[in-house]
Amino acid sequence: MPSCKRLRSVCHSLAHHAASSLSYVHPHLSEALRTLNTSFAAFDLMERDVCPPALESHPYLSNGLKSVQARFVEILEREGFTLSALQGATVLFKFDQDRLDDFGCECHARLVTPNGREYVAAVNYLGKSIVPQFG
Repeated sequence: MPSCKRLRSVCHSLAHHAASSLSYVHPHLSEALRTLNTSFAAFDLMERDVCPPALESHPYLSNGLKSVQARFVEILEREGFTLSALQGATVLFKFDQDRLDDFGCECHARLVTPNGREYVAAVNYLGKSIVPQFG
């Protein structure tokens, strides 16, 4: 099994990918959250259906979240792990309350191993590391 230090790398890469426009989540998630009158949402990447029912009707969002989930698995495997090495994988998107556009957000990622060890990482929309909101 690869070094657990690599899980820190996986977590950081996940946060960066999800915060980038390459994840295809922006601006769809921001628009969907606005209709729900909230500015944040967390998604369990270990779930078969990563998009919750409350957001499934929004066009393109489900595909964007599936894309993040697929990329997460690719990153994990590239570092020598499989999903069985984890108990949990969560990504949290947090938009400004007074957002001027639907692209800028923070992305927080958390990985949990079966023995309970947590790895957390977070970046803002510029790719700068920030303090994770998990804990």
